[in-house]
Amino acid sequence: MRPTAAHRSGRSSASRPIGRSTVPSLLLRCRDDPIAPQSVGDWMAARMHGSWPQPMAVIGHCPHVGAPVQMAEAIRSALR
Repeated sequence: MRPTAAHRSGRSSASRPIGRSTVPSLLLRCRDDPIAPQSVGDWMAARMHGSWPQPMAVIGHCPHVGAPVQMAEAIRSALR
């Protein structure tokens, strides 16, 4: 899927639930994500009250697969 298509799809299907979110949320953001580019992360962060974006020095969309140690470290850091 092209990033622009994923972006449009995310906007239409997820905008209402995301806008109602009140749970503090960590938004892990990878570099060069072909599915959710930085603009999607910015859009989500602006609508999810209590969220905070955390960039990761990992390339791609699935850090739990390609960099599980770095992902776990980012989560642990956010919980402190």
